[in-house]
Amino acid sequence: MMLKIEMLTVETVGALKPLLLELADYHNQTALNFRGLYPLVCADEKIWTLKRGISAGKTVAAVLAVDHGWKGFCVFSHTDVCGSIDYLYIRQELRGQGAGKMLMQWMLERLERLPLKLLELKVVCGNTEAERFYEHYGFAARTITMAKELK
Repeated sequence: MMLKIEMLTVETVGALKPLLLELADYHNQTALNFRGLYPLVCADEKIWTLKRGISAGKTVAAVLAVDHGWKGFCVFSHTDVCGSIDYLYIRQELRGQGAGKMLMQWMLERLERLPLKLLELKVVCGNTEAERFYEHYGFAARTITMAKELK
């Protein structure tokens, strides 16, 4: 199986919609709180935001391609001194086989070229697999974001 990372463009990023919805479903399954609330922003609106960020040179989106299908994706963005890993998702059948590591290392190589002082990401409470993965790369809790669902 040959894994390949392909960067997405403004024209191709819309094809991420099925993977964004899969990630939202995964969050609904693993979340300790707020199950059923994902996606917080509809996929079409998120695609629009990604297109704007890519156009501005502040967002990078890439997919993990296997043969003729996409098995994962990542998105990162940055401002002057702060970067954010916005998404890192690997389909279940490739987890534990180095696919996440491949995408993470690819992102970190690009982010390290930028004059950033801080790199952030968010993990859904209950997604302990992701927490352990990111801790392996030196990430640690800096703040706790609390939320309340309003009807």
